[in-house]
Amino acid sequence: MGLMKLLEWQYLIFVLPFIAGLLYLFIVMSGLSHDMDHDVNFDHDVGVEHDIDAHAETDGHWIADAFSFLGLGKVPFSIVIMSLLWMWGFSGWASNEIVGKIIPEPFVYAWISLGIALFCSVTLTRWIAIGISKVMPGTETHCISEADLVGKFATAKYSITENFGSATLYDEYDHFQEVTCRVEAGEEKISAGTKVVLVQYNAGDRSFFVRPDRLTGSSVEALTEKE
Repeated sequence: MGLMKLLEWQYLIFVLPFIAGLLYLFIVMSGLSHDMDHDVNFDHDVGVEHDIDAHAETDGHWIADAFSFLGLGKVPFSIVIMSLLWMWGFSGWASNEIVGKIIPEPFVYAWISLGIALFCSVTLTRWIAIGISKVMPGTETHCISEADLVGKFATAKYSITENFGSATLYDEYDHFQEVTCRVEAGEEKISAGTKVVLVQYNAGDRSFFVRPDRLTGSSVEALTEKE
C-alpha cells in the first residue's frame, strides 16, 4: 500500500488513532507519564470523571458501566486506551482493504469499516483486559498480597459507586497499587480524590469495599472489625 493511499480520509480515520496509540506507548515507556499505573488520572487528564459525575444522576452511571465493561479497574487505563486505539486502527484499516475491493466507493465502505472497527475495538479490548488481568499481578506484588491491603488508606482515583470504582495507594514497601473497589449497597458514592479505607476484600472479583476516611487518626482495625 502506498503512502498516498494511507493519507486518504477513509484511511486517516483509522491510521491517526493507531499512531496516537504508538505515541502514547512511547510516553509511557519513556517515563514521561511517571508510572504506567499512574500515567492517566481520569479527572485531570481526560475529564471522564467530570463526565461520570455529570451524568451519574440522570443516566444511571452508563459511562462508568461502559468503561467497566472495557476492563477499566481490572487493568490500568493506559492498557485500555492503547488497546482501543490499536484495535480501532488495525481493524478499520483491514476492513477498508477487504471491503474496498468489493465496494469501490470510499464513502460507502468507510461506513462499513467504522462499524466493524467499533465492534472489534470494543470486543477485543474487553478480551485483552480480561486476559491481562488473569496473568498480571495487578495489585499484588512480590512482597504483599491483595488481602494484606485490607485496613490501608487509599485515595479514590475517580467516583466509587456500588458497581464501579478504583483507588490508589502506596503499600508499606512503597509499591504503587491501584485496586478495584466498591461501596456497599445503599451507601453514597465517593467522589474522586477522597481518602478512603479498604475495609473488606472480596477474593471472588478481586475488589474491596471501601468507606470514606472520616475518622483520621482512629484505629483502622476497629473500622474493619465491623465487617
